[in-house]
Amino acid sequence: MKNEIVGFAYLQCEAIDYANLLENAVWLHDLYVEESACGQNARKKLIEKSVETAKGLGVNKLMLSVAAKINTRKNFSRTAVSKIQWSK
Repeated sequence: MKNEIVGFAYLQCEAIDYANLLENAVWLHDLYVEESACGQNARKKLIEKSVETAKGLGVNKLMLSVAAKINTRKNFSRTAVSKIQWSK
């Protein structure tokens, strides 16, 4: 995995997000890692780099929204929002 692109993280910085009642936050919209990089900490490294990038932008929150399809008798999507927050 050395010096090879195996994934990406897509971030969006928002000074004010009225819909989610947030100020000074970065949303991690997409995180993708090649299957060949699984088990090599690629996901962890991308999230750590996302936090570092967010800090560099002067924000103190990294938001992540995850939707998962649940297979039951009734198919539906459930969304979970996670927040990583630190002191400035």
